[in-house]
Amino acid sequence: MEYLKRNIWLLIFLAGIFGSCGKKNTKTLPYLGLHTVVNGDSVYFKLPEFQFLKQDSSVFGTKQLNGKPYIAYFFFTSCPSICPRMTQGALRVQKALTDYKDKYNIVAFSIDPDRDSFKKLRQYAKKYDADLNNWNFVRGKEESIYEIGKKGFYLGMSKDKNEPGGYMHSEKMVLVDGQEHLRGYYSGTDANEVKALINDLKLLIKE
Repeated sequence: MEYLKRNIWLLIFLAGIFGSCGKKNTKTLPYLGLHTVVNGDSVYFKLPEFQFLKQDSSVFGTKQLNGKPYIAYFFFTSCPSICPRMTQGALRVQKALTDYKDKYNIVAFSIDPDRDSFKKLRQYAKKYDADLNNWNFVRGKEESIYEIGKKGFYLGMSKDKNEPGGYMHSEKMVLVDGQEHLRGYYSGTDANEVKALINDLKLLIKE
């Protein structure tokens, strides 16, 4: 867990450095994650392919994202603390980008698949007035969800009976481009960071 925390803060630090280098209207987003060099060229980290099921029980994963940028975050429907605020942040993104609704996705991964049935995911989406045309609530085997969360998105998560709801997880939302590169981390509970996320997502949509 400490390793994950160090990595995520390093990524955020680098994002702050490189993301602030450009002038207004010429901003470019960094490529985050561990890079490699092949024949002198940087090969940027890419998320491994994943496949789970979404709220209507249909298959959903990398292929269904169709090469579009997306926002990813991890939650559970019975979360009494940060999850409602993160979901409200995602709703704010969706409402702000109604003109681009066919050009991006939001993916919410449940870290409590044993309790988060498809029915509960649909009820949760309805509660927050989520437009399911491009907002997907995903469940799968617990170990697979945790693996993509930790090794793919570099986010910490675990069961913890001392935490509200019985789970510890990050409040970060991750911005991913259409080629599965990590491009930014934002607090889903902070209004200013959600605003920055909206602006950065627009940049990726327009690339």
